[in-house]
Amino acid sequence: MANGADALAFAAEVRVDLVLLDINLPGLDGFAIHDLLRGREGTKTVPILFMTAGRHDAEFARRGVRGHIAKPFDLDDLLARVASALALGNGLATLGRGDGRGLPTDG
Repeated sequence: MANGADALAFAAEVRVDLVLLDINLPGLDGFAIHDLLRGREGTKTVPILFMTAGRHDAEFARRGVRGHIAKPFDLDDLLARVASALALGNGLATLGRGDGRGLPTDG
């Protein structure tokens, strides 16, 4: 997608199973997109996996996001996290804190 508005339009037209979301996007940022997706009936339980190079712990905590993929990320870690989120459904709302590589821990 070229920007956040395109991503929102796509999610409204097509059933999505998972959203990989960067924080820094043109137009709407990743947090705004997260909030809008959570407010929609069709996407409020879709797992959202944030990918970011920055530290956004306060914003993640405020939204109940308990993990993310840290950039640069390892492809195997990303694939494991995607598989876990898909297996759990709305997995990112229930996973433990990330371990720095974006993988869940028991914390």
